[in-house]
Amino acid sequence: MDRNKIALRFNMKEDFKYPFFLIALGAFMFVPSFVGKDYADFISNILFVFFIISSLSLISARSKMIRAFSYLIGILGISAEIVHKFIRPLGGSFQIVFMLLIFVYFIFLFIELVGQIFKSKNITLNVVLGAFSGYIMIGIIGYFVFRIIFLLNPESFAIPENNIQSLIYFTFITLTTIGYGDISPLSEIARNFAVMLGLVGQFYNTVIIAIIIGKFLQR
Repeated sequence: MDRNKIALRFNMKEDFKYPFFLIALGAFMFVPSFVGKDYADFISNILFVFFIISSLSLISARSKMIRAFSYLIGILGISAEIVHKFIRPLGGSFQIVFMLLIFVYFIFLFIELVGQIFKSKNITLNVVLGAFSGYIMIGIIGYFVFRIIFLLNPESFAIPENNIQSLIYFTFITLTTIGYGDISPLSEIARNFAVMLGLVGQFYNTVIIAIIIGKFLQR
């Protein structure tokens, strides 16, 4: 294989942010399930904060105003999560505002990642991890939308024991079109967004694969 055609180079100083983000995300999603129910919520909250912090490292906007705005939203989201879980529970309205802030932040972050993929001239490890991170970002955005829907109407989903953390699982089996059926959307808006999430996920995979192959063939 011609090494000039595909360069899976890893620069620890430049590209550490993507592995850090993926490790933080994996820890947030999977570690709590191994610590038992008594500590799962606490560990999940801690790892969520680290996950948000790791996502801040992905921002590379040249505009100082845009970068400052995204940092501000991220910091506000972290602060709200800490206050809600460790100091004083926030009311329903404040939780919705918090979810909206994080939703806006991850929308911006997703646009940033896709922009980096489009601008890249070579297929590097940076591009591959960025594309994978973008796919996961769709799931995270979907999770926050489902969580907002749940906060507005808890009867929008058939969830065992009404456990809101199960929405993470539901989001990703919907995104990957697995759909076991153990958790299902009940309200019209929940069903519509579940369909939309599945379509966006498939469209993203199709477009990103086409972009990566196109860049490979251009070399």
